Amino acid sequence: MPSSPATATTSNVATAPPLNANKLDAGKILADARALLRRMVEDNRPKIVGQALKEGLIAKDEIAATKENLVRLALVPSGAAEAKKLLAQIEKAEVAGKAAMKTAEAKWVVDDVSGRKDYAKRLEGNFLNGGFDVTVTAVGVKATTLKLSFVLFSRPFVYKLTNDGTDHETELVTTWRSLGFKKAVFADGYGTTWTLKLDAR
Repeated sequence: MPSSPATATTSNVATAPPLNANKLDAGKILADARALLRRMVEDNRPKIVGQALKEGLIAKDEIAATKENLVRLALVPSGAAEAKKLLAQIEKAEVAGKAAMKTAEAKWVVDDVSGRKDYAKRLEGNFLNGGFDVTVTAVGVKATTLKLSFVLFSRPFVYKLTNDGTDHETELVTTWRSLGFKKAVFADGYGTTWTLKLDAR
C-alpha cells in the first residue's frame, strides 16, 4: 500500500535522462509495474487495508523504483504509451492508498476498546506514582469516555491539567484524542463534574 507522496510527474518524464532502448528490459519493467499495480489496487480495498497493515505494506522503495523505471521507459518510443499509462495508474493508486490508509487507521482507533481501557489503567498508575489518588476508567459502549475521579478536582485544577497556559491543549489531552477518546469527564466525588469534548481535529 503506498504511503509516500507521488514523485513522478509529467515533468519527470520530460526531463529524465535518455537511455538506450537496448539497455532497458521493457517487458520486465512493464510486467513488474502491472503486478505492482494489481497489489496496490487490491491492498486499497476497504476490507483488505487492515490485513495489509498487519502483514506489511508495499515497500516505498519498490514503488519508487518501479516509477523510475517507467519514467525512463516512457522515453523509449516502443514502450512510451504503456509506460505513461501505468505510471499514471500507479500514482492514482498511491493517492487512493493514502485515503484508504487514513480511513483504516481511524477505524482501528475507534475499535481499539482494549487499548483505551489499558491506557486508563496506566494513567491511573501514573497519577498514583505522582502522589494523586485519581481513579481513571474508560467507559461507554466502545470505551470512548475517559472518566477521572479525584476529591481535589476543581475548575482551576482541571484547567491546568488540560491547558498548557497558552490556550492550547496539553500533550495529555492530545494523547487522549489520538487514542480515540471522545470526551473526558472529571468528577470530584461530590456531584460536581467537568466535561472536556475531544472531537477530532
